[in-house]
Amino acid sequence: MYRLLVRPVTAGAVLVVAAASACSYVGREDFDTMVADIRSEMSAQDQRISANEAGVADLQSDLEGLRVSLDELRDEFQVVVSEFEDGIRFATPVHFDFDSAEGRLRRSGGVHQL
Repeated sequence: MYRLLVRPVTAGAVLVVAAASACSYVGREDFDTMVADIRSEMSAQDQRISANEAGVADLQSDLEGLRVSLDELRDEFQVVVSEFEDGIRFATPVHFDFDSAEGRLRRSGGVHQL
């Protein structure tokens, strides 16, 4: 019976000694230095995040401007604008001068604006 109790107590004592030796004392100055370093890193990350947010806002405004321009093009020249994941496709009406002997493309403002 004595042996059954000695093993768990010995194992527990070894764990306590190992845990106590693994932990070391951190002085107040070391702690303050580490916290100051962490705070400065967090501040730098906050600044990067703010810069990224501003960049995203600029891109969104540029996209809105592009969308307005495409809508104007669609309305003015009957251009079909198809948006895809990797690009934009334009389908414009093409008019030929069939009364002419040359059969050339009739100049249209929409084709030249694209």
